[in-house]
Amino acid sequence: GHDDVGRTGLPKDRWELLQKGGLQAGATFVLNRYMVASVQFDADFERGYLAKPYRYIPLFEPGIGQYLPPGASPKRVDELRLDERPVDSLPESRDRYALTGRIAGRVGRATLRLDERLYTDSWGLWASTTDSRVMVDLGRRWLVWPHLRFHTQSAADLWQRAYEAVAREDGTLAPPRYRTGDRELSPLDIVTGGFGVKLRLTQSSHSPWFLSYQFDAAYTNYADALYITERWSIFSALGLSAQWN
Repeated sequence: GHDDVGRTGLPKDRWELLQKGGLQAGATFVLNRYMVASVQFDADFERGYLAKPYRYIPLFEPGIGQYLPPGASPKRVDELRLDERPVDSLPESRDRYALTGRIAGRVGRATLRLDERLYTDSWGLWASTTDSRVMVDLGRRWLVWPHLRFHTQSAADLWQRAYEAVAREDGTLAPPRYRTGDRELSPLDIVTGGFGVKLRLTQSSHSPWFLSYQFDAAYTNYADALYITERWSIFSALGLSAQWN
């Protein structure tokens, strides 16, 4: 992948470069007539400008960060921040690694699927994602499934809730080399729950059509970020699909 990164109105010769590449390997095992398992390894490599050119970071004098607890309000932040508003700045390389395991088994009219994904990267962030769903056949045309997912992660090494200026030798203050307002790099937990429904619209075995609906609600807890400590989100999707054999 290749991206040119910049802001609208900024001359193109001042834009930055971002390149991405990845590798993927996996294997699937048939354990018996009712159960399969799989394992997959992903490696992604990013080089270039990884920050957000539109994001500016609140900066504070040394020692002030301790007075800003998680979820500190914009008003409190504005009272304590310096006038300088440095732009987002991140390392120019990031290597990501993920190992995912899945096991699926059939019992009667139900299929149980469990997924576990372990992640780490060169920025010191690690994460674990556990996903489960049970798909139940209701007759020949209906399929329903409840869904539950839990994600937890640590903070990246460069993450700080409140970035403090660094004193130069001449006594002036400068922003730290790396700083970001991306709270997705902070420690967080996400719990997601929902359900899905799939309806077979035709009886043909050669070209069946399906109508599906999915609904999920998620709660995110931010343990070490400014402005917010939690977020609720809802996702829903309505789909129409077909298969041709």
